[in-house]
Amino acid sequence: MEPNTRQQLEQGRANTAYMRVMEFKDSNPGKSTLDEYKSYSKKFPMMVKTNGLGSALAFIKSKQKRAYNRIYEDLTEWLAKDNKKIVDLSSGTLLEIVVSMDDSANYRSLTNEVLAYMNWHRRFTEALLEK
Repeated sequence: MEPNTRQQLEQGRANTAYMRVMEFKDSNPGKSTLDEYKSYSKKFPMMVKTNGLGSALAFIKSKQKRAYNRIYEDLTEWLAKDNKKIVDLSSGTLLEIVVSMDDSANYRSLTNEVLAYMNWHRRFTEALLEK
């Protein structure tokens, strides 16, 4: 990947993460929900590294908390916009697609993309959401 493309990809991740965090903040979810969103944004990458992407997504999808649901939505929005088109979200939900993936190279690529996006997401939740 040439430097310009890599830079554009990072800018896309950063811009999407920034906009999603600001939209959530502006929706006035309440201090405890903002704190959860910030905390889950920090924890999710480690969940992925420890348990795998499918398991981590299943976990956050099983929780009926607004902050977890929003992180899932944030990931889905980024992956739908991602120019690399690692996944085609028109054929099902993110979780359905991940658990049915049979190509380990694509699964690793998707995991790496999710972790790269979540790195920006975590930075913006730490910077923009009050302590």
